[in-house]
Amino acid sequence: MNEHLQFTHGYGVALAPANAISAAGNPVFLIRDLPPTSTGGAPVLTQPQVYYGQGLSGYVIANSRQPEIDFQLPDGASAETHYAGSGGVRLSSLLVRAAFAMRFGDINILVSSLLTDQSRIMFERGILQRVEMAMPVLHYGSNPYPVIVDGHIDWIVNGYTTTANFPYAEQADTQALSASAPLANTSFNYIRNSVKVVVNAYTGAMHFYVTDPSDPIIRAFEAAFPHVFQPASAMPRAVAEHLRYPSDLMAVQAAMYGIYHVTNPSTFYSGGNAWSLAAQPQNGSIGSAGGFGLGPSPSQGVMSPIYEMAEVPGTNEPALALMEAFVPFSQGGGQQNLTGLLFGEASATDPTQLMALVTPSSGQIDGPALVASRIVSATNVSQEITLLDQHGSSVTLGGLTALPLGQNLLWVRPMYVSSQSNPLPEIKEVIGVYGTQVAMEPTFAGVLRDIFGAVPSGVQGASRAATPGSVPSGAAGLLAKADQLYAAAQAALKAGNLGLYQSDVDAIGQILAQLQVQARPAK
Repeated sequence: MNEHLQFTHGYGVALAPANAISAAGNPVFLIRDLPPTSTGGAPVLTQPQVYYGQGLSGYVIANSRQPEIDFQLPDGASAETHYAGSGGVRLSSLLVRAAFAMRFGDINILVSSLLTDQSRIMFERGILQRVEMAMPVLHYGSNPYPVIVDGHIDWIVNGYTTTANFPYAEQADTQALSASAPLANTSFNYIRNSVKVVVNAYTGAMHFYVTDPSDPIIRAFEAAFPHVFQPASAMPRAVAEHLRYPSDLMAVQAAMYGIYHVTNPSTFYSGGNAWSLAAQPQNGSIGSAGGFGLGPSPSQGVMSPIYEMAEVPGTNEPALALMEAFVPFSQGGGQQNLTGLLFGEASATDPTQLMALVTPSSGQIDGPALVASRIVSATNVSQEITLLDQHGSSVTLGGLTALPLGQNLLWVRPMYVSSQSNPLPEIKEVIGVYGTQVAMEPTFAGVLRDIFGAVPSGVQGASRAATPGSVPSGAAGLLAKADQLYAAAQAALKAGNLGLYQSDVDAIGQILAQLQVQARPAK
């Protein structure tokens, strides 16, 4: 009863903007709670049940005499529902029930008095498994994503046509794909993202929209399977607005573009201007990464494409773009200077727009791995990590993104802190790198102020600053002395003089005790 009749579905969504955090460093949820509530202009979710999604296996039977549980109430009771959609197969007769009882090896499907001829059995509820069974001639992307459309949830899946028999074509390089991606275990020398599949999370209904009608393979499939594929113009506008560039396709394209961006035949033949995908900057816990050794590491693999909101040069407003970085080709991956960036954008009218930004040959710009090294070697960053990564807390560095600014790049990376007893990460600092400048502040606006001296209009937040009058009188000299002692202690530690190091640390402790006395309120 629990497994098949009551807990039949997921419920609700959590929605948070990517460019806002609370004062405590947590997400600012625009859709939250159970039942879901929407704020800040977020769409209202009127049908929050998820009968078809990711990680759903086995079968369930909906709309039986047993109510289905949406979620638990604070008093221990349950919010309940009965399915009213068209998903699954209706158990319309004893013959149908007997057939499914044999298929799943469960006699209860045949004999249970809780089932009616209006009950519906649902199976193959995983999104990727569902579309693969419905149209196995296509390959599918590894990252289905949900969107809210007209009050319900839809899943969008990228469908690819591939072949290994395109004349005079090279086999695709799939090194940037994750091992779990369906395309990673496929050999092909031709690929098109010709289909977008939209799956209703409530009914399981699938719609296959052709977004690249010039693809000869999809035209053959349309002829072979009439009434299955629809033109892209039939896709609801509310769904089309959520299309984004497919990450699996970008990973393959970027790996090949590193060689085939060269247009001069002799240069192409010699390989003199070949590019490689940038090394993956190490993310995760500082401690588990071996102290501050977060620089270039070819053993970490190549960088995967990253989604970010960016105003790509030549456009007038920010858009969701997929970014991949390139470095010069070198044996062992020793060269990590940036040579170019590849951006992929999607729109309702053109779902596969690519733009390459090439760095000037006259100067050297750090690639992602070198930027990651610059971050952790900066004094202000390393000192903050030392303070935060102790006493039951751990520091984690997030993903590294690049934002084009004029003729340069602003690299941004968040720093998370979590308690080892309650590992809920919170953003404590935002780190920005522009050229050789490294700034760290609690807010992105503070980073811009530190680097550029001003904050552009529209960027919210303020930089970290001391509150006037918060430092007790006479403390300035003590703080200066503590700063000198800290520098001396670090020099002693580097020189291996542990006795002098301990002496300086003890002196810093005495100064901190004096500051605590001065900071106490007068009685």
